[in-house]
Amino acid sequence: MEALVRRIRHDIREASQHIQEPKTLKASVAALFSRYGTDRLGVSGGLEADIQQEYERQREYLEKSVDSLKRRLTKDMELYRSENMRIMQENVSLIKEINELRRENKMMKQRTCDGIRLQGTRGDTTARETGIQKEEIRRLRERIAELERRCTVGSMDGDPLTQARPESATRTLPPLATASQ
Repeated sequence: MEALVRRIRHDIREASQHIQEPKTLKASVAALFSRYGTDRLGVSGGLEADIQQEYERQREYLEKSVDSLKRRLTKDMELYRSENMRIMQENVSLIKEINELRRENKMMKQRTCDGIRLQGTRGDTTARETGIQKEEIRRLRERIAELERRCTVGSMDGDPLTQARPESATRTLPPLATASQ
């Protein structure tokens, strides 16, 4: 009897080598059963009925477990779906708000740039006009200085065209009133 048990252990170890390969494992177990089936071991019919009852009891338990897990899965999926919809709706509203803020930001930047551009254009125009006017004043002063030189040189020559300036040249005249004043 001990030799039979050793042979069974050895065959079981060999069959367990195929644990990662379900098809090969099934074939090995079937071969073990055919070799060491219930008839050879002398298992009685009453024991087999007890085994069958235990099998049925475990099967019913597993079926109930599967049903309860399916119900729980359905419930969890519904909760997930409703939570997911809520989050998606919240995201849509946030995206709308972000887009509105972006448009508002863009308009504010545009207004700021337009204001700076207007100020810059006015400042550039004013600076340009001031520069032109200063250049004109400088040119006119040079012309006055040249004419005064010609007048002083001409008065010494006795040329009637280049006579000395009148007395008002030595005193300062009041500024002219401009149209803007």
